[in-house]
Amino acid sequence: MTRMFEPFALAAALVAGGAGLGAVTAAHALDDVRVVPRQVSLGGSCPGCDLSGKKLQGARFFGADFAKASLVGSNLRGASFTGSDFSGANFAHADLTGAGAMGADFSQSSFAGATLVSLRGTGADFHDVDLKGSRLDFSDLSGCDLHGVDARGANFDGARLLGADLHGGRFEQASFRGADLTGADLAGGHFAGADFKGAILRGISHSGVDLSEAKNVAFAGHLVPPLAPRPPEPLRPPEPPRHN
Repeated sequence: MTRMFEPFALAAALVAGGAGLGAVTAAHALDDVRVVPRQVSLGGSCPGCDLSGKKLQGARFFGADFAKASLVGSNLRGASFTGSDFSGANFAHADLTGAGAMGADFSQSSFAGATLVSLRGTGADFHDVDLKGSRLDFSDLSGCDLHGVDARGANFDGARLLGADLHGGRFEQASFRGADLTGADLAGGHFAGADFKGAILRGISHSGVDLSEAKNVAFAGHLVPPLAPRPPEPLRPPEPPRHN
């Protein structure tokens, strides 16, 4: 088989339902191949696969098992990860712009420095994920499990986080400008230096949260009800003069 057809051999080895030991072998055999055809379907089981630096834009992962796979710096723009297992995988500095990840499992994986702009990730599992310095602006993470994440310096501007579980996460210096956090759980989180300018905080759970060091927090009565005015203390009559 000539060199120009090798990318298609890799795609065939990973086609939905057909990946397995053969896929692992093919992935290693073609480790130097950097281009995978657009719209390739990747399914079956290929845990620990090394797809770092590959061009996988538009790839479709359906019910696939790629736990602990390496996709460092890969181009995954517009890819779909529906119902797939990528727990413990490494997506550091990867580009997932416009990707779909509904119901996917990314628990304990790394997206440090990754681009997830406009990600459609409703209901995905991101618990204990490394999101340091990542971009998630305008992403839809409604109903996602983000508890225990390390998202220091991450960008959530304009993101939808309705009902998302952010409890116990680290969000120091993160940006939530214009984000919608309606009904989100922020309990026990760390938000020093986080920017909430224009964010919607209606109905959020905030037990154990200290937002005193966060920026531009506008509760608008949604986080903590306004304090009732303290009634004036009653006037005391003057004491009668003392006689010596």
